[in-house]
Amino acid sequence: MVPLQETNVTEDEDAELTCELSKPDALVKWLKNGVELSANEHVSFDSVGTKRTMKINKSVLDDASNYQCQIVSSGATSQAELTVTGLPKYIIATHECGVVMSSACLCVCLYMCPSVLFVLLVLKALI
Repeated sequence: MVPLQETNVTEDEDAELTCELSKPDALVKWLKNGVELSANEHVSFDSVGTKRTMKINKSVLDDASNYQCQIVSSGATSQAELTVTGLPKYIIATHECGVVMSSACLCVCLYMCPSVLFVLLVLKALI
């Protein structure tokens, strides 16, 4: 078995871990911290020839962990750490304003991620 490789991804990126076996018909199971994983919309498994791949779609911080690829028949295991780095969030600008009795003020906060600009609008009212 060719060992799994340590993998680093950024939050919201897909992560793949691949192990290569000596027998193309060998069955494997994937584990996260010793607990067997099942395929779902977030995690999928692929088997091509002697390669077995686990894919995590749109990684989140909770995906960071120790993963194992275990051959069912022999129990042989390869393991590696997946590291997920969070997306940076920055406050680019804020606007504070004075208000007069019974008027409202619109304050805008901008949050920047590498791929998305979020705008948060907060309506403040003076009571």
